[in-house]
Amino acid sequence: MKKFFVAISLPIMLSSCAPLQSFLVEKEAIHEAEAELPKRSFNRWWEAFNDPIMDLMADSLLNQNLDIQIAQTRIAEARGILKTSESNWFPSFDLNGSASRGNDQIGVNKDASVSKIGLGSKWQIDIFGQTQSQVSAAEARLEARIVSLDDIKNIMLTELMSAIIEWRQAQETIRETENLIATQDNQIILLKARGKAGLIDASSLSRAQAEQAQTATGLPISRAAVNTARFKIARLLAMQEDLLMLDDLKNDPFTIPAVQQTISVNVKAIKDRPDVRALRAEMLASQSDLAKAEADLWPSFSVGTFFGVQEGSNNLRIADNPIWSLSAAISAPILNFGRLHGALDAANAKATTASLNYENGILNALQETQTALSDYLNGVNAVAEQEKALTFRKETVKLAMDRFNQGLTDMTDLTTAQSELNHAAITMIQRRAAAAIAYVRLQKALASTG
Repeated sequence: MKKFFVAISLPIMLSSCAPLQSFLVEKEAIHEAEAELPKRSFNRWWEAFNDPIMDLMADSLLNQNLDIQIAQTRIAEARGILKTSESNWFPSFDLNGSASRGNDQIGVNKDASVSKIGLGSKWQIDIFGQTQSQVSAAEARLEARIVSLDDIKNIMLTELMSAIIEWRQAQETIRETENLIATQDNQIILLKARGKAGLIDASSLSRAQAEQAQTATGLPISRAAVNTARFKIARLLAMQEDLLMLDDLKNDPFTIPAVQQTISVNVKAIKDRPDVRALRAEMLASQSDLAKAEADLWPSFSVGTFFGVQEGSNNLRIADNPIWSLSAAISAPILNFGRLHGALDAANAKATTASLNYENGILNALQETQTALSDYLNGVNAVAEQEKALTFRKETVKLAMDRFNQGLTDMTDLTTAQSELNHAAITMIQRRAAAAIAYVRLQKALASTG
């Protein structure tokens, strides 16, 4: 009997000595869980910018971003919960052993020992749908985690592209501001010369110097914007060190993707957004939780079995080996002081909240998409109008240059026209950046995935 007990117990004890590492979530397991996901190919909308930096960093972000990795671990967690819920469809088998000593055995008037060991099982019969509700809730929450991963990717890509645009905008603004300050230097030199000659009063020179000082304040602000964008990119790419490599890359002016077709915003497209689909999945999960709470009000049925051996003290009359038993049980709630009805009320409230969150999410997504589309289209129009203004400013500089070469005016008119052109160029940078970021926000709002 003792040998039998050891033979059965040894594998169980050995399995309990598994190394601690097996209980830790490692990146390899996360990647394996992600590989099991249905493949979703992102519409690489950022390629419309024709920006190699965007193309390079987008791929790095999808592989390195910590928010994306966190979303992947949540999917692995949801898969584990679903697996646990599905296991309730089947009986559980356990190795049971016990040993006792006493005189409470029937027909025993002195101390006796009894030990037994065997395999027991228990099966909860799902008559009123408790298990089905749990599985449905777990499936819905897994779907919510999967589509939330797509939403996180959209958000991170949006932040990355916006940061790159802001970085380029700040760099271009610095260059144009330096050009403007150089033009103002020439203007100040000319005004000083005219002031010494008595041709103008000192106020003109003071105004020019004040304007240059005001222009110079834009340089530290733009440099700070460069660093802010760079730090944000480093965080998104999960890089411990600063992205000094950005300073070595060629900073070409960014382009604005053209409006190629009419973009329609409808409720059907909105409902396909990952964040809205996640809200819908959470709504379905909460409805399953409500069904589970309702099923808990009804009786539960279970079947149990045991098969094993036992051994007793000498002269103790016990059943012959092997021993077995088959049992059925029913459990019905009668008096629990409102615990089950309280849980039902809470589940009902959560289901209502989830439904309202879903409806509210659709409205918010619709507003976000309409606003982003409006900002993008009007931003493109603003850039077109600014291009006209810039063209006029360039023509003004050309005319001032011609008049200066012909001796019809002095250098002051030319430097003034050049200064106005530099101001218009800085404004153009701002208009183009605003339109480009609006395009990025529009793509995030449309949540284009294949």
